[in-house]
Order: sequence, then C-alpha cells, then structure tokens
Amino acid sequence: MLESYLNSPVTRRRLRTGLAADHIDAFADWLYIQGYRPTCINNLLRSFAGWTDWMLAVGFTAQNLLAGFEPCKLALKQKQRVRYSRGPNHYSVTAASLFIRFLQHQGELPLPATRHRAVSFGLCSEHSARGCANTVGLLIRHSMPMSGSLRDFLMLWVMT
Repeated sequence: MLESYLNSPVTRRRLRTGLAADHIDAFADWLYIQGYRPTCINNLLRSFAGWTDWMLAVGFTAQNLLAGFEPCKLALKQKQRVRYSRGPNHYSVTAASLFIRFLQHQGELPLPATRHRAVSFGLCSEHSARGCANTVGLLIRHSMPMSGSLRDFLMLWVMT
C-alpha cells in the first residue's frame, strides 16, 4: 500500500491521480518484495511522481508509457536540472524503468526483445538483494565455464 512507504500526502495524490494510478499500490509493494527498503521506496516513488507529471505535461498517457521513456531521457540530457524542483531527473528515469519492469512482470507490457545486462545498479547502496544479484552476475561473467542451462538459470535469477 502506498501509504506504508510514502509520507507526503501531496506526492501520494500526484501518484494516485497520475498515469500510474491503477498500478501504484502494487508497484510499491513489488518494490518491497524485490528487497528495497522503505526509505528507498519513498525516494523512488517521489522521483517516479516527477516522471509521471512530466509524461502528462507533454501528452503521454498510461497506454504509451514505453513511448514516453526515451523522450524523457533525451529531455533530461538537453535541459539543465534545477535542484529541489519538481519534474523528472535521473532518479526519475531509474524509477520509471523499474515501473516498466514491474508492468512487464505483471504481463501488462511486453517483455523486451533483447536481454538485460546481468548487472544493474539500484538507487541506493542499502538495497541488499540487488547487491546479491550484482555479485552473482559478476560471478557468472567472470567465473569458470559452466553448463548453459545453469548459466541461463542464474542469468534469469539475476534479472528478476
């Protein structure tokens, strides 16, 4: 439940009325299940609200989330960010990519055609489950040869 992770009533309202409103509670719970701590979830959701606000402002809807992801990244590269202002930032892009991955795991969006990198870096250093996955990913890449089925299994475990 969103209230368990996000203290700001204004940000909760922005998320509940934004383009991710139908999935925001499940997304917050999914982040917790993935091993993110409540403080990280709070930061992710605040950043995610900036991305959803930007998406609505430029005309994207919940039906074209994937189409709005790359234009947001491009807009961030072209425009200088003002600290402590609303709107998207590089953390917003990270939060949006997690939301897209969540929707893919839920079957709401198609899975990507290409494989993800085995090692990904979370938003905060306290995300211990991701740290474990990073270690396994490095071991897979740099260890002795192993059977293809074991390597495939470990790669799938790292990506989820």
